[in-house]
Amino acid sequence: MTSSNKKELFTSIFSTIIGHNNIKNILLDFYLRDSIPSSIIFYGNEGIGKFKTADTFSKLISRKEEKENDELSLFQIEDSLNKYDISTQTYEDIKIIEPNANGIITSDNIKDIKNITNFSSSYSKYKIIIINKAENLNIQAANSILKILEEPSNNTLFILVCNDINKLYETIKSRCIKIRFNNLSFNDYKAILKENNIEADYDLFSKTSGSISKTIDILENKILESVDSFLDIIKRGDNNIGSLTKISEKFKDHKKKTNYILFLDILTNELLKKNNNRKIIELIEKLNYKNTDISDNIKSIRYKCL
Repeated sequence: MTSSNKKELFTSIFSTIIGHNNIKNILLDFYLRDSIPSSIIFYGNEGIGKFKTADTFSKLISRKEEKENDELSLFQIEDSLNKYDISTQTYEDIKIIEPNANGIITSDNIKDIKNITNFSSSYSKYKIIIINKAENLNIQAANSILKILEEPSNNTLFILVCNDINKLYETIKSRCIKIRFNNLSFNDYKAILKENNIEADYDLFSKTSGSISKTIDILENKILESVDSFLDIIKRGDNNIGSLTKISEKFKDHKKKTNYILFLDILTNELLKKNNNRKIIELIEKLNYKNTDISDNIKSIRYKCL
């Protein structure tokens, strides 16, 4: 495929990614020069498109390569893409690693990686391993990954998607190209939500720092309504602890832990707006860290808010 065709193909595939033009330019340069690093870290705030970009780039470079001199029209390229059906969860040349039910990536999660990297691809030029939320690697899993990164296999690409790069082991970071994703602009945030039939709200954009996943979680789980109800009860001086407990119990289930943390984050900011009390931050951080039911400390919160 010619350089012109490759650029058209890249542009066509990446048209699904809104924003992050600087990242697209970096990846396009890798692709056009056929110089893909063996390991890359995509890092930045949660829910701004890092995983989708990793997934899209993986699909691009895992396509079956046409001959170098083949000149394809854009129509042929798009027709080829329409016929190119890949399930990234099962396709043998792309492996996606996710945290387990406890939010940790263990050696059990990555035990097949070595076997994958030892064999050449049966279909495309590259084998790709995407590790999502890589900051959740435990020490055993991190050491296993490190050993592979120290002796990279030919035509194998690791993409580590990371929300908090400071939690990623330094030894791993030192062996990867690091690419930082900036927060979405409000216009890009609005355009992505529009694709999901959601009307953008600047206040919500501000509360989530433009995170699409957090925005959807907040709306689907009515977290803002829970925060408002919580604050209203405190403001009224209602002595019914059960009312506050009922609000917090929505988030006690382990599967809703992320929503519980979102609830605490927004609650903290709203309390600070009203009281500007550093003790409130300390209390909420303690609740967040211990992952305890907020009702256990409800009297302390009310006292600090009065």
